[in-house]
Amino acid sequence: MSELPKGWDTTTFGNICGTGQYGWTTKASSQGDVKYLRTTDITKGQIEWDSVPYCQEAPVELDKYQIQENDILISRAGSVGFSVLIDQAPFLTVFASYLIRFVPLKKIEPYYVAYFLRSPEYWKQISEASAGIALANVNAKKLAELSVPLPPLNEQRRIVAKLDRLFARSRCAREELGRVSGLVQRYKQAVLAAAFRGDLTADWREENPTISMNNKLHDLDQARQKIWQENQILRGKDPRKIKYKKAVEIDLEGRTKGIEKLFELPETWTWISLGQIVWDVSDGPHFSPKYVDSNNGIPFISARNVKYSGIDFADAKYISLEDYQTFIQRAKPEVGDVLLTKGGTTGISTVVETDREFGIWVHIALLKIVHRFVIPEYLRDALSSSYAYQQSQAQTHGVGNQDLGLTRMVYIALTLPPIDEQQEIVRRVEKLFKVIDIIEQEHQKASKLLDRLEKATLSKAFRGELVPQDPNDEPAAVLLERIQAQRQTQPKRKAKSTRKPKAN
Repeated sequence: MSELPKGWDTTTFGNICGTGQYGWTTKASSQGDVKYLRTTDITKGQIEWDSVPYCQEAPVELDKYQIQENDILISRAGSVGFSVLIDQAPFLTVFASYLIRFVPLKKIEPYYVAYFLRSPEYWKQISEASAGIALANVNAKKLAELSVPLPPLNEQRRIVAKLDRLFARSRCAREELGRVSGLVQRYKQAVLAAAFRGDLTADWREENPTISMNNKLHDLDQARQKIWQENQILRGKDPRKIKYKKAVEIDLEGRTKGIEKLFELPETWTWISLGQIVWDVSDGPHFSPKYVDSNNGIPFISARNVKYSGIDFADAKYISLEDYQTFIQRAKPEVGDVLLTKGGTTGISTVVETDREFGIWVHIALLKIVHRFVIPEYLRDALSSSYAYQQSQAQTHGVGNQDLGLTRMVYIALTLPPIDEQQEIVRRVEKLFKVIDIIEQEHQKASKLLDRLEKATLSKAFRGELVPQDPNDEPAAVLLERIQAQRQTQPKRKAKSTRKPKAN
């Protein structure tokens, strides 16, 4: 650490917070009498008590594990280093074995310690303490050895008061930014809603008379069947010997879910099912293939790689060329196809714009569209609208693994304007989304700036530069000597086992 101001001293975390205690080992339960605080409950910096589960089995020595005011809990594994100060415990609660409890000594300001545990200086030491370990973790001994800059007690309090004021402003700024983020998403949905009701291009229709799609549904079905037949021939099959599956239609009384009625459309538009504008719907293998090194394989994407803006190959897995050639017999993505996530996070769509070879997993549906009647960007935008999304969610079933089945998604009801108006809709949506995206980018920049500002403020605080020093304050060295003297005069407690409880 850099040179500290006069009156400060450097000590260890253990010197000001005692030895750490590991928590209780049991399983979480949805009901009970004693709450069970886990690592996942503290990572946000504050505890949402309503979501904290109960102990399946409470400890016999309840007072040994019961959390108290001013306890500091630190995660030792998983989200290593995350901490929380218990300002109040509204419920009878014990802490889990992945947490370690420290209690600031009486002459130490608890909130000073809590702020230090958020500082870059603390996180640097945590990173060093857990470096080189396959499964990152820290123990009570390592935490007790962490170096802590310690000012006089009165200055600790002044630092806390100043940080409280500054971070209150920061919280207000974050709340405002949070509202902006919500508005951005609502605005995008408002744009899509206007687009697929026909409102967005109402002026365009007045200036560009066009044919009605109501008279083209028969042509659409014929085009769909022709593409299907051509594909069968390409596969070396005789389409005359294979029964053509006629497209399903919207079925509000049964198979179409998530909506009760169809709204009125412009005269030249029509309602169609997803199944009517795709000639083939498929998905990837229904098992996890053997993955290979990226240098020797073909990208293999899952639902997390599908974004509205395109396919994100950054964290894609890879499969062998042999497996790829097998999988594309079932589903071969090509430029102009549309992908729709059907497992995990369902209802996210994108257009295949790359000619790069890649495979898809079971959680992605591959939509082969009738390009003469629908452009892929229009279908992507239509499927991204709240009207279509609520249908996809209503069609998502399953216990454990939720899935938007291929035979169900084809019943999603969509609006279909003439092809030239589709192009205009896509152009206008893209233009408006660019403006919204700029706002979102500025929002993200502001959030990152707040993060940097908070870190810089904490670093300044623990260098002794945030508040002025008072020469009349008792030096930290004297405070530490008194703490040490009190420890030596106190009767020794009966030694407790330092064995770590089995991790839950």
